[in-house]
Amino acid sequence: MSIRIRRALVEAVTDTLLATPLNMLISWVILWFAFQYLWGPTVTMLVQTGIMFFFAVSRKVYLRLYFEKRYESQ
Repeated sequence: MSIRIRRALVEAVTDTLLATPLNMLISWVILWFAFQYLWGPTVTMLVQTGIMFFFAVSRKVYLRLYFEKRYESQ
């Protein structure tokens, strides 16, 4: 396995390990609001997709910058 593939795999696994508990918490909070305010399935889906998209892009940007800085220093 080349070093490039290994680095990509480490980055992908790290991103997934960080995302799983965060996504579970975010989903729980959104679904709690959906039940409290009697949102329909479409509203719940739109809100959840929008919030998850924002967090995913933010997380990936910061994680990518972290790994880029880490690999440049080696």
